Order: sequence, then structure tokens, then C-alpha cells
Amino acid sequence: MLCGSCKNKISNDRCPSKALKNLQFCGKHAKSKNPRLWADVNPVAESAVKIQKIWRGWFVRYLLDMAGPGVLKRSLCHNEEDVITSEEKVHPFNYFAFHEDGKVFWFDIKSIFQLSIDKLKPINPYTRQELSIETRKRMKECIYYREVRLLPLFHDPLYLTDSDKVLAMRWMMISQMLEESLFIDINPMFFIALNRTQLWEFTAMLRNSLLLWAKEHKNVHSRRNIYYVWAHSCWRRQTLEAATPKQVCHYLGGCLLKILKDCKQPYEVCFKILSARHSL
Repeated sequence: MLCGSCKNKISNDRCPSKALKNLQFCGKHAKSKNPRLWADVNPVAESAVKIQKIWRGWFVRYLLDMAGPGVLKRSLCHNEEDVITSEEKVHPFNYFAFHEDGKVFWFDIKSIFQLSIDKLKPINPYTRQELSIETRKRMKECIYYREVRLLPLFHDPLYLTDSDKVLAMRWMMISQMLEESLFIDINPMFFIALNRTQLWEFTAMLRNSLLLWAKEHKNVHSRRNIYYVWAHSCWRRQTLEAATPKQVCHYLGGCLLKILKDCKQPYEVCFKILSARHSL
């Protein structure tokens, strides 16, 4: 660690000497009666606080934009309570709303997500109309944020402990994301019904396709190469482990979902997934 004092009484530059062990200053400035602290002369803390303040403000506005209309003005909302919990108020960061036919419908984000993973085409439970692609993508963006922050995704904390529900949820989300990239009517059973050999062949073809795609970029740290590494790891695990088709579907679904979530423009990845599936 460098000495915490300025070079001398005139200069505002930091002393380049190393501080003595367990002390703030070097040998020269440790003997000084009134050393000029470099941190006092260069108040970087104020700049850091200002940067943090600006960033926090932007981040809060980003979360409120993702939440949708009426997040700070509930009088705009058509429904008065959440469809599952019947709560009349939720925290703004747990709020989700969208426009439909000139009306604003709001939900607890956990409620609308739980309802959306039961159907290939999520609907508004109040009107039975399908949610728009833009609304579905915005909802998933909210869910990804909650996943990264380890925030609850469901009202029931034991939901994710049920392996069958997790399996169905993963492949339903994959099918929904394929549809959001304009590959319509892809039922989850289109993948789950594959046997052990077909799952291995599907993963191998997808891995090879991602490898060719990754070679278009010379940078080994590109996202394309990372997607290939993830797919290769999944294929290798299938090759080495004596797993059941259900177990393979679990971790293969997790791998594909991870890639699709990370990819900002998933159309090409979706195309490669379906190409590999139709090649069987």
C-alpha cells in the first residue's frame, strides 16, 4: 500500500513510497508532525458518491420502467387487487402491469409469472386475451432480474423443490421463447418426448452448429463461444453419465434456458435449436 501523505507541502501528488507495516505513512512522512493527507487534498470520495447516486437513480428508473404503467399511480389501474393473493397493494419492485384495450391491468410479478408458465401462450386471467410479445418479453426481463438477485419467483417457496414442476417450467419457458422469436406452436413435448439416444443426438447437432457459429468470431471470449462451451459441457455430461431421459431433460433444459436468457437477440439460437430438433 502506498503512503497516505502528499509528496510535500507544495505538491498535491501522492507520495510514491510504500507505507510502513501497520502504518499509514512511509518512513519519511511518519516522522512528520503534520503530514498532509492525500485523501483530504483529493476528495475522490465525493466523486464516487456522486457516481453512485447517478447510477442508483438510473437503476431505480429502469426497474420502474420494467414494472409497467401505473407503478407509481395505481389510480390508472383497472383491477383493484392481485388475482392470486387478493392484495390491494404491492411493493413497486414486485409490481407488473400492461395495457390492454385501453385499460391497465396490474399483478404481483410472482402471480403473473406463475400463471404464465402453465400455458404456451400466456393470457390475461381477467379477459382471457393473449399477452402481447412485448409484454411477455418485459415480464421475463423482470424474472431474470429477480433470479440474479435471488428474489422469490413464486408465492409458494416449495415450488422449485418439485422436480416435475421445474422440468415442465423449463421446457415451457423454452417453447415460449421460441414463439417470441416467431417460431410458433412449439409444444414442450416436442422435446420432452425424446428418448435418451435422441436427446444425445439433438445436443450433439446443436453443439456442432454452435461451434461453427462461434468460429465466425476470433475472440475466444465471445458470447457465441461461451454458448458452445455450455452446450459442449451438456453433451459431454450426457456422454459420460448413465442418466435417465428425465434427468437429461432437466439439465439440457437448464442449459438451453441459460443460453436463451443470456442471448440479447436469440433468433439465431432459436433457429439452431429447432434445426437440430428437426434433423432427428
